[in-house]
Amino acid sequence: MKKSASLIDQPKDKLFYETFLLATIIVLLPSRALGYIVPFICLLWYVIRGHSGKVFRLIILSALVFLLVIFFYWSIYSYVGINFLVSNSIVSLITHGSLLFILLVRGSFITSNYSYDKFATVLNYAVLIQGLVGIVQFLAVSLTNRFDILPGDAVQGTIGLFAFVSGVAGFGNQMFAINMVFFLVFLAPSVLKNRKRLLSFSIGLISLMFAGVLHVFIALIFSTLVTLFLFRKNLVFSNLGKLVVAVILAGLLILPLGTIFPDVFKTANVFITLYQNLDSPKFHIVDRTVNDMTKEYPYVYLIGLGPGQYLSRAGLMSSGKYLDRPIPLLSNTMSEPFQKYAFQTWNSYSTNSDRFGASTMHRPYFSMLSIFAEFGLVGLLLLLTYLIILMARMRKTYLYYRRNHENQSAYLCFATGLLLIFLFSISFFDNYLETTQAIFPGLLLLSAFYRYLRERASLRASFVAQPHANQLA
Repeated sequence: MKKSASLIDQPKDKLFYETFLLATIIVLLPSRALGYIVPFICLLWYVIRGHSGKVFRLIILSALVFLLVIFFYWSIYSYVGINFLVSNSIVSLITHGSLLFILLVRGSFITSNYSYDKFATVLNYAVLIQGLVGIVQFLAVSLTNRFDILPGDAVQGTIGLFAFVSGVAGFGNQMFAINMVFFLVFLAPSVLKNRKRLLSFSIGLISLMFAGVLHVFIALIFSTLVTLFLFRKNLVFSNLGKLVVAVILAGLLILPLGTIFPDVFKTANVFITLYQNLDSPKFHIVDRTVNDMTKEYPYVYLIGLGPGQYLSRAGLMSSGKYLDRPIPLLSNTMSEPFQKYAFQTWNSYSTNSDRFGASTMHRPYFSMLSIFAEFGLVGLLLLLTYLIILMARMRKTYLYYRRNHENQSAYLCFATGLLLIFLFSISFFDNYLETTQAIFPGLLLLSAFYRYLRERASLRASFVAQPHANQLA
């Protein structure tokens, strides 16, 4: 009965839908400050609008747990004589707001009143508007010589509406591309059912191509191939021919990117060359962290340095050197390990734009390294174990829907699995797990549809099994 009750239409389905709308609107605004705190705005909205005492209590509980975590690290590092920066940890809580929201707000939000089609309608308009703006931005730069910015970097949608005028690309290009991947992948099942949405989907896909964010394409193709492989069951990769076709299709997806942006492959080649020669900033920082830092601080292997103490976005922002200027209201202090083992590589990268450019491919920090350095192998293994469990469950659910010929639900399972791998993949390029403006709406969709698809499959399976149980009795 508990499972069936959880699928009955409840007021919280409307509340979550409104929260998703609010999150999507805020994320697509040209405001970095709102982009960072959007999970907390949505939490406040969820508690006040929904009169959710349960979520409010969970917020209080999570704050107490976080204080215990800070006290744990502060006690250990005070004992060994290292100054643990508490202020950096508080910033880390803010930058991880997306993950915090997903942990606190749980439940079945997809119902008959607020179904996938209702969310797909929002995605359809978001993709259409953002896609059209992105295409206009690309054409405005590529067809004129008036702007000191690359056409692809100018494609930022409403996140960076007039970034091309200032001539500074910023981070809007990458955030636009990642949001567009989440939107397009979740919209795809609806497009297969409703051909009228094919136009919006095509416009969004073209704008994503124009954005030219190579590492996002690499992560998307990798995630698609991995998901195809993991979800196979006499469906894909049952023979060598299908594997060859999948690889060819992946290559065909990259070719237009090289045609539109000849410099993209040149940049990728530079990155590969630097990495092969052990001269990549990413290689340097991994080597310095894993080999050098852990010799002086061996406990990093197990528990890490603590939240915000190294090269996470919180650590970078709190260092006083982020964007080459101090950030108001922050301590603007570097931790001792950061100063010894990370600052030199980061400074070398950030002050050598002629060699490394502003490419994310070269940046000497990324989420997986940050998790290892700040939470140790314990934190890293917990995250990987959780991902494996999620993928295994989604694969089982996907195969259930395929057996029962429920194609749209199966496609949604595939989309959910693909985007879980995609989120993991981009975490090797930058600190994207802390970039709320890039991942928050996508995380909301992942959380909601993962739970809905699992519960719906479980409920239907129990209904099918019940008559057989009665017959045996």
